[in-house]
Amino acid sequence: MSDYHLPVTTFLEQHSYPVVVVNPLTAQWSKRSHLRKVKTDAQDAYHLAELFYKEEFSPSQPKQDSLSRLRLLTRHHEAMTTAYVQLKLQFQAILDQVFPLYPGVFSDLFCKTCLKMLHRYPTPSAVLEAGEEKLITEIHSLTACSRSEAWAQEKAKKMMTAAQNSPVLAICESHRVLVREMMELLSRHQEHLKQIETEMEAVARDIHEYDSIRSIPGVGDKIAATILSEVGEVDRFGPSPDWIPVFTFPESLSRPQTTSPNEGPNSCEGQCFSLSNVVFVENETAVYANSTTEKGWKANCIRWQ
Repeated sequence: MSDYHLPVTTFLEQHSYPVVVVNPLTAQWSKRSHLRKVKTDAQDAYHLAELFYKEEFSPSQPKQDSLSRLRLLTRHHEAMTTAYVQLKLQFQAILDQVFPLYPGVFSDLFCKTCLKMLHRYPTPSAVLEAGEEKLITEIHSLTACSRSEAWAQEKAKKMMTAAQNSPVLAICESHRVLVREMMELLSRHQEHLKQIETEMEAVARDIHEYDSIRSIPGVGDKIAATILSEVGEVDRFGPSPDWIPVFTFPESLSRPQTTSPNEGPNSCEGQCFSLSNVVFVENETAVYANSTTEKGWKANCIRWQ
């Protein structure tokens, strides 16, 4: 759901009007249940009134400033990550035309050392003109704090081999310009994503539910921040308990490649798996509760109280 409703809801709340925010998907589902498909403002208002009469809605509560900031950061991080992945694909497509064997030199094509060396020597001819000794010196200067000189010699030798074995392609100046420009964009995206992640973690740690969500096995910092920003405050769920199952497999076993129709949906090698992680949401604070199943595997749950 977008945030276009915020100016209207803020104005109404400032004038002491109770506001109920209805998800557009819920309103659309209610409208589709009618046979006649009429699209007018009067009919839309009637459908919303009918939906409010049939369903149980509670007035929306204003969100905390920290949650609003966290939601803005997590959604911006997702958009930047999507753009970064698309940029990486475009960069690889251009690099295949300019320096096809260069991706095999470093283990990570998008690390800082790899991008800086490619920025200085974007073509095989530039690498051959520089020579192996110069490459060793520059690689070692970029990684002197974390890598040895022997590692720099190995990477320089790989660069020379990749340049010698790369096919001779008709490379124009525009290809070199594109490679350098896209490398600069990649570096900026990496720095921007790192700054957003740092800010996300700083904002999320000020919310007391963050540590409880972070304690769930398999949930990292970014996932916990995203869950918290989208779900909101835990007390929105009310007094009735809500069970949210999270299936995980024991580390000693692995999921089989093929399963037979007779096996259950949660089985491995014909043995039924139990629920290994359950989130039990009741109030605000999280407390772990452990239990053991018949198979001897632990089932964890988090209780908000």
